[in-house]
Amino acid sequence: MHPRPPAVERYLDRHVAPQAAQAEVVEVDMEGRIKLKARWYDFRSTLRVGALQSFRWDARVHGGALRFSGHDQYLAGKGEMDWRAYGLVPVVHEDSPDVTHSARGRAALEQVFLPAALARPQVLWSETADGWARASWVLDGEEVEVDLRLDPDGTITAVRAQRWSDAEGRPWRHLPFGGTCEGEVEGDGLVVPARFTVGWFYGTARWPEGRFFEGEVTGLRVR
Repeated sequence: MHPRPPAVERYLDRHVAPQAAQAEVVEVDMEGRIKLKARWYDFRSTLRVGALQSFRWDARVHGGALRFSGHDQYLAGKGEMDWRAYGLVPVVHEDSPDVTHSARGRAALEQVFLPAALARPQVLWSETADGWARASWVLDGEEVEVDLRLDPDGTITAVRAQRWSDAEGRPWRHLPFGGTCEGEVEGDGLVVPARFTVGWFYGTARWPEGRFFEGEVTGLRVR
């Protein structure tokens, strides 16, 4: 096994207590704002992350008179989005190969909420040319990579990846995705970012327009 960079060892020591080292699933309660077609809406949600392999995000979104709910997920090698207005009227249902490819990248990014998984031997760590810590592993036959910006003490301040997208109505392609992290929350032996802002074009001049999600963790449970 390749040795981990020292910053990664500090990150794992800080974020994973011994009793949580074998955690397989974490549930994270969140609330915040999400931008849809240039308008911001409030949300409450629960994110469920499976170690190195899956996620499901169930949310209720509201703004003015509009109410809708649904989920995004990557499970058993397949991605899906399913959303309904007022719990009844279908708004979005997609499960194409492109959606699966994009969701697989998100499943990799969501592992920051289950840091115990990132300590597993199948995760290879390296340092990028610009000083980020990079985690890579094979997920359903595809190599995935997630970069973490770590403070000297191992605290996450940012996360990034190249993610499959059809943003702006253009053909599907890889685009910069990521965002910033602030503070920490502890639960059941795991420490994760407390607040985060994420979106497309992270690290570029277009980041201000690409931001679409601002969240805060309100609960954290290992299952």
